[in-house]
Amino acid sequence: MVEDESTEYRGIEAIRRWRRAVPLVSHEITDIEETPAGTIVTATIAGDFPGSPFAGLRYRFSDYDENVIRALRIAP
Repeated sequence: MVEDESTEYRGIEAIRRWRRAVPLVSHEITDIEETPAGTIVTATIAGDFPGSPFAGLRYRFSDYDENVIRALRIAP
């Protein structure tokens, strides 16, 4: 499951469609925090979208192991 801009995408095909629809961006990781709920990676992203570059975007990874990420939430 990926949540981006308050919309959830579930399943491989839905996530692939979402990924193809969003603009390509570059990421500059500015922080990584381990929490009981998972890992939060904070980044500045830049690309062809309004408001670029955007600092402070948080990628919240949860329910994962060394092989699979089952949940990713992207939000400031």
